[in-house]
Amino acid sequence: MLRITDLLEVPDRGEASFDGDDILALSPHGRIDYRRKMAMVFQQSALYNASVYDNVAMGLRIRGIDKQMTKERAEEALKAVNLYDLRAARAHSLSGGEAQRLCLAGALIVEPEGLLLDEPMANLDPANAIIVEGIVRDYASEKRGIVVFTTHNMFEAKRLADRVLLLIDGRVVEEGDAVEVLDRPKEDMTARFLRGEIVFG
Repeated sequence: MLRITDLLEVPDRGEASFDGDDILALSPHGRIDYRRKMAMVFQQSALYNASVYDNVAMGLRIRGIDKQMTKERAEEALKAVNLYDLRAARAHSLSGGEAQRLCLAGALIVEPEGLLLDEPMANLDPANAIIVEGIVRDYASEKRGIVVFTTHNMFEAKRLADRVLLLIDGRVVEEGDAVEVLDRPKEDMTARFLRGEIVFG
């Protein structure tokens, strides 16, 4: 679903829209404009073989932002994810948690209208997970853009989400307010899943 939203894949059928626009019907130029509004962070960190600073600044450089503004915004983003002191380090020397925070900084720096996160806390230790959760919560609460994230962790969904869409076997089982769905599910399959009676492996 995230990859379709980011136009990385085309669905076999159905519709996909963002802010009321049919994104599957966009022209090639329209697709470029749309993708500039989006930022996606994959579960497995995707980094350039460059410094921490260069990785986070890349999105602004591609967009033609001037050098001084890029420097200011890159440093601010690195401070937000507690990586400023490592700005000169090679990105591939980072730990898994640090790399994931760097990817998040690289996504946030372009101030996307849509921030797409694939299991953002899945491979993080508790300390890193708290940092990332705080960043995601702040971004959404400041109304800087919509955040869509996937998770298998129901507690995480309850802490962070306003709305929940529960997928089981690729099918939408239930959708609605996070507290309503997770505390008072309407569908029997949802209730069974939340009780741990439906397990996939």
